[in-house]
Amino acid sequence: MSKFVLLALLLLSLAGCGSGGSNDVDAAPTPAEPSPPTDTPTTKETLPLLPLESKMTQVATFIQLANQVRYFHPSDGAIGTNWDEFTAFGIFQIAQTESHEEYVDILRTLFAHMAPDLVINGESAVEYVEPDSSDSVRFWLQDGYVEGPATQSTVYSRRAIAERFINLKNNYNLEALYKESLPAGIEVELPVVIKESSGITTPESSETVTGIDQYDIDNKFSDPYARLVAAGQLWAVIQHFYPYLDELDLRWNEELEPLLIRCLESVSECGLAMRSLLTKTGDNHNGLYSEYTALGDYSPALGFGWFNDKAVVIVNDGTDVPLGDELIEINGQSIDALIEQKREFSLRAPNRQAEQIVNFDLLRGEQGTAVTLGLRKSSGEQYEVTMQRSEFAYDLNRAIQNKITHANENKVIELEDKVFYVNLSIVDGPDVAPILAELEGASAVVLDMRNYPIWAGWTNFLPHFTDIGLRTLPLYQYFYLHPNQVNAVLDEQRQGFTTRQPFYDIPVVLLSSRYSISQNEHAFGHAQHGGIPILGDITYGINGNIQEINLLGGSQQGGLTAIFTGMKVTQHDGSRLRGVGIQPDMLVPVTLDSLQQNKDIQLEQAVDYLRQQINLAPVDN
Repeated sequence: MSKFVLLALLLLSLAGCGSGGSNDVDAAPTPAEPSPPTDTPTTKETLPLLPLESKMTQVATFIQLANQVRYFHPSDGAIGTNWDEFTAFGIFQIAQTESHEEYVDILRTLFAHMAPDLVINGESAVEYVEPDSSDSVRFWLQDGYVEGPATQSTVYSRRAIAERFINLKNNYNLEALYKESLPAGIEVELPVVIKESSGITTPESSETVTGIDQYDIDNKFSDPYARLVAAGQLWAVIQHFYPYLDELDLRWNEELEPLLIRCLESVSECGLAMRSLLTKTGDNHNGLYSEYTALGDYSPALGFGWFNDKAVVIVNDGTDVPLGDELIEINGQSIDALIEQKREFSLRAPNRQAEQIVNFDLLRGEQGTAVTLGLRKSSGEQYEVTMQRSEFAYDLNRAIQNKITHANENKVIELEDKVFYVNLSIVDGPDVAPILAELEGASAVVLDMRNYPIWAGWTNFLPHFTDIGLRTLPLYQYFYLHPNQVNAVLDEQRQGFTTRQPFYDIPVVLLSSRYSISQNEHAFGHAQHGGIPILGDITYGINGNIQEINLLGGSQQGGLTAIFTGMKVTQHDGSRLRGVGIQPDMLVPVTLDSLQQNKDIQLEQAVDYLRQQINLAPVDN
């Protein structure tokens, strides 16, 4: 690995789940001095909306090429370009073409300034000359998707690196030209390495685009051009930077045009199409946030869990609806049919779709709106209840999870016979030493990590309970040097913890839940290597720091923000973790009956297991 990779690794923080940056990666050029005022104000024409239905293959090809230049062509002009405006303007230009020849000419004109050495169907504005070995060159070193100088901690980076070409060739499997046959009869040769001298790239480039300055270009999602820009960028970021793309059972390059066609229809259809696109990644970290794609923020005051393929009441505070009653209809529509309708837009892998829909999506809507629920008692009797959407859906979803995981605020409790309970989900770094002191003389310990843990807690606590140390699940970070992940450099991140003193040579067991996700699974992977047994439910099925895409400025500025996972993590044997989860050593799922009786059967069975390890009879529950 080169020194640049080593520098990147020094920045790596391997918490199971993290956040990417939130700024725009393609830094805007320094603003020009304002023009002096004139008596006659200059007005710009709104970009005319032209028919696009017959040009969608050409539009999709342009968007694909534009994002390749955006993320992999290291010229000054490409770095300085306002890509939202450029892409919208390019779509408008393509809408006016009447022949293939015109289309090719427009593509060359659009990229002539920012990427003059880009070859389209055999021609470019300036001939590309591959650098000599001794030349100083610039290329993009990207170990994930990043949107510029990060305002929050991120393990990913995107840097325009200057290096001697000979060093670059020695350190990376990097071709100076990326060649591809695109749809619509377009052949491209894209330089990903170009000469640089005194911080300026050659051939000379600029962000100028002929004709763009006469238009006022709308970047709101309500504008059809802007919708196509946002949807195309989302597709392209996944295409170039999603580390699980090779695991997906679909041709990602065939997803772009259908996505754009749906986005042309309407705002609502585009929002659903983008949710559908993310769902196809099977990434259980997925998120899509905006006013245009929201399902509504409020639900009626009932929380439903997914048990035995049924949606049943498990949170009923302030209502007369009994726990355990089954939801069978919403406003006269069958629950089974509604769940199937919503699977495509659930943002989850198949292993978590039904649960996500029932826990969170099924009943969401606008605050104060009414909804009629059809329910069925255990006796078979059916009845209806009409309720207002009065509860914040995110709070209700958390209450459901807290109920199923028996979340509590107790950090350490002595149960019986010197068997202790430690709530490792809420233990922080400063708590570790005092809790270890309380465990002096303990006969066994239950460690509860059914909810999301704190990094400084579990990493400092678990090494005291294994004599062979801990090691992470196989965790990989990619270095993306060409479009479409061609010749991406796979780098395994190694992490582990040695045994710490005092070492507690006593039986121990970890509790897992169906909501144990990301950093939970990171911790369980370490525990598996260390021989610490796991008891409970199969975990959620995703790990690796998240990445954030801000489209049209992001959700805080009227656009959209999408979330996906930027690292690839597998099971210890190399099999899939994404959409599968970690299988506990002792599978003890929570049951509806146990919730109705308010019994923590996972904790009870963990205690019984530990009592057997210390030769005590199980407790009669």
